[in-house]
Amino acid sequence: MGHPDSGFQGSANMTVVASELYNSIAAGKGETGELNFVFSPFSILSVFKMAQMGARGATRAEMDRHLSSSAPLDVPALRGPAAPWETEPPIELETANRMYVKSSLASDAQFLHFASEVLAKLKCEAVTADFTDSEATAASINAFVEEKTKGHIKELVPASLLTSYTRMVLVNALYFKGPWAFPFSPESTSLGSFCMKDGETGCIHEQQVKFMRQRLDMGFGYYEGETAKVLSLPYADYRFSLYVFLPQDISQFEQQLLQRPEAIEELVSRVDSSSSSGLVLDLSMPLVKLPAEQNQVDLVEVYKRLGVRLMFDADEADFSGISRNETLYVSSFLHQADLTWNEEGTEAAAATAMMIAAASAFIPKREISLAVDRPFLFQVRVRDTTNSHSLVLLAGRVIDAKAAQ
Repeated sequence: MGHPDSGFQGSANMTVVASELYNSIAAGKGETGELNFVFSPFSILSVFKMAQMGARGATRAEMDRHLSSSAPLDVPALRGPAAPWETEPPIELETANRMYVKSSLASDAQFLHFASEVLAKLKCEAVTADFTDSEATAASINAFVEEKTKGHIKELVPASLLTSYTRMVLVNALYFKGPWAFPFSPESTSLGSFCMKDGETGCIHEQQVKFMRQRLDMGFGYYEGETAKVLSLPYADYRFSLYVFLPQDISQFEQQLLQRPEAIEELVSRVDSSSSSGLVLDLSMPLVKLPAEQNQVDLVEVYKRLGVRLMFDADEADFSGISRNETLYVSSFLHQADLTWNEEGTEAAAATAMMIAAASAFIPKREISLAVDRPFLFQVRVRDTTNSHSLVLLAGRVIDAKAAQ
């Protein structure tokens, strides 16, 4: 389970960083022609923050420009004093951090100081590993990830990336399962038209896909802006919501996000402050399934596109906060995620691994209709009830709805 802390200050910075990560991942997908994707900003930044705590000098400064070093990544308690109630059926949110360390490094005084700080601030456990036995160590890491993601992610770290030069592997795993506050009826699910691409005279690439449908007169958020319509749907625990961003033109919208990553946060703020009390929503939304094997990301390239480069340079990286006995750098940075939503709710998992190596009252209600029938972006967020901040657990895009079913 996530940390027992009830708040997660600093997440406003994290949500903008989530948009920057989205932009960079989308750029990479554009190069490969991949249309749909999902990733977990929370999982990626959990591992990034572990490494950030051991970085020094210019490497640390570059990492701090990407993610404020003062921004903690705490998830709210779902049980216990901070949440003395239980939802029925319950939300499941589990996160786990683990550090695999070469035995010789584990006795380094500088490393012990670094590890104690990481373990205290990020609830991370440390285990020793023999990286010369790459097959066994990779199997151990992957078994941990598979267990924590409830079988969704099985092969995160290939043995080929572990060598005698590997000193440490930082790992985060996340699992989320959330029933909708207002489930859809499977009997209402039916085929409908999803427009992949619009032309001047109308839709020029249409698909027939399965849509789940329902009418809601409460519990949702809706905002219609100049650039996009935005919908928020609550899960059984109202701190968790799915946000769907439905632009008229997804390419133009993503270009706008590239110029202003904070634009997503502004839309979320708008929909959160809007009232649905005078609305009845006629909603149709496609079923979505984005499997892990189709959502593997090389984060080295993602971060280089964002201008974070020094940590990957064997000659320039400074991780002397981990060890002063040898020069360390990030040799690999991997991520996988999967997500499914259907009439009952959403289930998702994600995992990230970073390899660090040695260089070597009765009011008439206005009816609205929203058909999520063209390319869209989405985020799953959890909100801190003590302030207006939220964490982006998962984010992604669907352009080819048929491939997502």
